[in-house]
Amino acid sequence: MVYLGLYDIIIRDSEGGDETAGTSSNASFWRIAAASSLTGALAWVASYPFDTVKSVVQGSDRRMSSIEAAAQIRREGGGWRAFYRGCGTSTWRAMLVTSSRMVVYEAVRDLLSNE
Repeated sequence: MVYLGLYDIIIRDSEGGDETAGTSSNASFWRIAAASSLTGALAWVASYPFDTVKSVVQGSDRRMSSIEAAAQIRREGGGWRAFYRGCGTSTWRAMLVTSSRMVVYEAVRDLLSNE
């Protein structure tokens, strides 16, 4: 999970690099939401071309390798930009999902650690 490592780096560096100031237990709701949204967007943009190839392979009516699928996407889709077609909408979704997930995770973790 790429976004967990990125999230940790972003949340720790959001307070100027202090080891304890950037920990998620000291972070505000908005800092957690912003850091996790950024993390979700970065992770999804990086993995989107692989997801596009996977979708073509799974949707094919014949057996196809990933290389064949990538060549088909590039040939029929109009070049390298075809690998990112629809990425904007999916990135917004990833931002909302990751932000929701991490805000709830941090809230539950803080609740359980206070008991």
